[in-house]
Amino acid sequence: MEQFHYRMLEDKIRLDAYNAAIRKTVRQGDIVVDIGGGTGILSMMAAACGAKKVYCIEASEIAIIASEVVDHNGYGNVISVINKDLRDVELPERADVLIGEILGSFGIEEDVLKLYHIAVEKFLKDDGRTLPRALSLFAAPTYSRILQEMTTFWDSISGLDYEPVKKRLEHLVVIEEVEETELLEAPNLIGQFSLKDCENFDINQTTRFTFSRNADINAYCGWFSTELCEGITLDNSPFSPQTHWKQIIFPVLPAVSVRKGDSVEVCISSLHYGDAILFNWFSDFNLSGELYKRQGISSLRLKVPDKVTDWFKPQNSSSVRLSKKGLKMRDILSGIRVDDTLTSIKKRLSEINTEHDAELITREYLANGWLETF
Repeated sequence: MEQFHYRMLEDKIRLDAYNAAIRKTVRQGDIVVDIGGGTGILSMMAAACGAKKVYCIEASEIAIIASEVVDHNGYGNVISVINKDLRDVELPERADVLIGEILGSFGIEEDVLKLYHIAVEKFLKDDGRTLPRALSLFAAPTYSRILQEMTTFWDSISGLDYEPVKKRLEHLVVIEEVEETELLEAPNLIGQFSLKDCENFDINQTTRFTFSRNADINAYCGWFSTELCEGITLDNSPFSPQTHWKQIIFPVLPAVSVRKGDSVEVCISSLHYGDAILFNWFSDFNLSGELYKRQGISSLRLKVPDKVTDWFKPQNSSSVRLSKKGLKMRDILSGIRVDDTLTSIKKRLSEINTEHDAELITREYLANGWLETF
């Protein structure tokens, strides 16, 4: 845990941007709430700007260290460190400013949108300010040399074939540096959110890239840009100096060879599943008039099980109720294993006389969750 916070605290680009934004946002006498407070660094920045009271909310055990650091720096009378999940916190007063740094490499994978929505409703005054103010997500096709090295590493180890590991790489996002020169085309906007009044916590964006040259594509590179306050932005773009966030890589494996004039429509979507977030990315390539499809899915903050569809089982506390057909569909889909073929899936689906194609059902199930479809 300390190593994780070390990487964030040594990120001078991140700290300088937040420090400047807090100085511009927090006013003398403000009440401030810091969510996901970590070691308390942003809370102490706010206190140094004249905040009357700062509530530093941190669910993990790092809150114990944060409390010691706050006291050691003489802010114990201003900052209250609260070691709870913010959903379980009740405060005696409303805040003028809500701050936090719970951004992932693609912005949303630490659930910043949902957590800010909860925090705004619970803690912020109607005329209060949020920091950050807005979040934008971008993606571009790439040929990642690091991803290629990771893939070829498993080709042969001591003469043994590790193909099962390589297959799993197709469905695992990777956090690594992507150089500007590795991007194959200019980025497209994938999502844009206000952090004060956001009610949609997921993305589901289809975008198109037309290739201007012959190339191999083995991934999509994703990153964020956030407006911390008016005039101050922070991003982890390959065009900017590298930060601890690096970039997120959505694999397209094995690599696809494209020629100048070829195109791809890619849909990148996220799906909340309890406290976990699932990413899906579906590619429809047009290769000199021939259509070619690829799909990927990755689970964040969720242990990858033996059965792919165990990723999608409802939480015990879920209030969702299924029809008889939905229950049967769940039983069939939850039995699908990683190495099952579409033919075997289709055979099982025929047991409920579905008229849908098995591939379409599987695609819709992975992309949207079958609870919405059946």
